[in-house]
Amino acid sequence: MSSDSHFGIPIIELPTNSKDLDGGSDEWRSLCKSVREACENHGCFQVVYHKISSHLQHELFSLIRQPFNLPLETKKQNVKSKPLHGYYEPGGDFLPFYESFGLEDASSCNSSKASPNLMQIHHHNHFYYQLRRVMKYSAPPSGEYTNVVSAHRDGEWVKLCMPPGTFVFIYGDLLNAWSNGRMHAANHRVMSRRNEYRYSLGTFAVPVKGTIIKAAKEMVDEEQPRVFKDTNFMDFVDYANAGGSLLFDSEAVLICCSTQKLS
Repeated sequence: MSSDSHFGIPIIELPTNSKDLDGGSDEWRSLCKSVREACENHGCFQVVYHKISSHLQHELFSLIRQPFNLPLETKKQNVKSKPLHGYYEPGGDFLPFYESFGLEDASSCNSSKASPNLMQIHHHNHFYYQLRRVMKYSAPPSGEYTNVVSAHRDGEWVKLCMPPGTFVFIYGDLLNAWSNGRMHAANHRVMSRRNEYRYSLGTFAVPVKGTIIKAAKEMVDEEQPRVFKDTNFMDFVDYANAGGSLLFDSEAVLICCSTQKLS
């Protein structure tokens, strides 16, 4: 495992030898340290894993374009009661240029089990499941570059130029409460040229119904006392999705989970 950075965003290379990922090994401890530092300082990092070939990635992106070419009536048949779990049709004020499909329980796919030791997350899948989403971003008819996903943050944006064969890991907003505010999700946006479509594939770890999000005891001490209350995950979902707003971000976490009343 090695760690580097690109425009200040860490790059973490995962070992291809599964024995190096055994819990307790020096390689494992070094990897955990790099991941934690990246989550605390950046809220994201780039991942290099050489077992996933560039040919496979090319074939994958060729395939994920196909569902978007289906008739709208067919796409709408993929209906789920949970937000962003089924088909999301572009339109509205929040995500007017965003279209996506969701595949629930993606961990049941054989391809997801190809590396069962990777980060050993299979030991913890009793409280979460994987949601895989294929996403298409369309540019509006005007503008050289346009932000096609809602962004409402001040500050400087860093353009991410990913080296070939890399992936991006973004820390989940709700884990800000689990880490007692020590870790945070990187604010991110998607930019698209005029008449250009962009596609992406994301895998999300989603807590199961009834999961209580609470700060880990290792994250609470005298220097950083508890700042988030125990929160039922579904209560957070209901709050963030009120009126179909889909505001699953750090502000929603602060308002819904903070121990202090925010004005």
